[in-house]
Amino acid sequence: IFLTILTVGAIFLLQFQRNKNAIIQQKAKDNSIEIKRLIDKADLYFDDDNRELAILTYNKAIKLCDPEINTTDYVYALYCIADLHYSSSDYISSEIAATKALPYLKLIKNPRYSWLIYNVQGQNYLSTYDFTNAELYFKKALRLKTSLWRKRVALNNIAATYKNKNEYDKAIEIYQILASNVHASKHKHLDDSNYAFVLDNMGYCYYQKGNYDEALKCYYKALEIRLQPQSSEGLVNSYRHLSTYFQKRDPRLAKKYAAEALKTAEKMKSATEIILSLYVVIESSEGNELKKQTERYIHLTDSIAKAGKMSKNQFSTMRYESKVDKEQNLQLKAEKIENELQLERHKNRNIISYIIIIFIIGFFIILLFYLSLKGKKKKKKLYLKVKKEFQENYTMSLLFKYTMLCLLLKETI
Repeated sequence: IFLTILTVGAIFLLQFQRNKNAIIQQKAKDNSIEIKRLIDKADLYFDDDNRELAILTYNKAIKLCDPEINTTDYVYALYCIADLHYSSSDYISSEIAATKALPYLKLIKNPRYSWLIYNVQGQNYLSTYDFTNAELYFKKALRLKTSLWRKRVALNNIAATYKNKNEYDKAIEIYQILASNVHASKHKHLDDSNYAFVLDNMGYCYYQKGNYDEALKCYYKALEIRLQPQSSEGLVNSYRHLSTYFQKRDPRLAKKYAAEALKTAEKMKSATEIILSLYVVIESSEGNELKKQTERYIHLTDSIAKAGKMSKNQFSTMRYESKVDKEQNLQLKAEKIENELQLERHKNRNIISYIIIIFIIGFFIILLFYLSLKGKKKKKKLYLKVKKEFQENYTMSLLFKYTMLCLLLKETI
């Protein structure tokens, strides 16, 4: 009986724990729906280049994540925040976001997410001239079992690290490998823009080494590819590099390519590209043209600086609001945790009470069984004693009667 009671109690406790785990999993499942909704919303802000709202919405999703349960969503949201900060040249914030994701990469089977984190971390270090760590993370990205495209990007980033370290021979070696791989691709029409990008960078390395003939070949080949409508990305870079190349060799060509660079940048409507193109225009201009383009360059850089300051102030305000919101959420979360702890204590007390009751009941059952057995033994012992006394008394009575009879018979004789 006692063992049965203990078994029932153990089953009860196991079932209670199973129900508790099921509730936790159900809560996590419910959070997953809301997390995905917030991430989808943040992705739309990301695509519309609304960086501030995108970061705030990704942060809302992160608050709902349990990193060990919603690992993929947690890492993805952190990557997007890191990428947004990187594109805003806020490399410290980007590094912080990417670093938070690093411990959880081992929990995700898909290497794509590890590649994204390693790549953006490498870009942060490359942008802050920490070439040792940049090379480390780009090589980590390269070692992952990912697509051929991602491996090419990782290799290109390693080459860019060497280029920035002025190790042009190492960079050229990688660019040559990339160029041969892209050129041999079965899907050449998809890789032309990448091929042009590699050639342009390789030309820059040759130019810096003083190998001007090879540099010009690379520049012209890249330009030829980029003049095709489907591969026009990076055309402005080709024009700028050619303008710089001909600055001392053929000022007429330098001016021509500088004008083409500015024209292409204006079509792109990119302020950054326009400023970079204006710089090469100024280098190849004289007289009134030089004055005109210089004034435009100064005006545009001032406008961008003011816009950046306003954006930074606006983002600071939003970050402050986010911080206040985060503090309020943390307070609510703390209260929720306290309530859950009290509920857990109450449940634990109930479990302890159930165990005590089960043991008390088991104790009384054993006690009753013991007393019952003891009573039976006592009754049996008493019965045997009475029976023995009766038998002894009965025997003594017969002997007395026989003795008296013998005496009587003797007197008579």
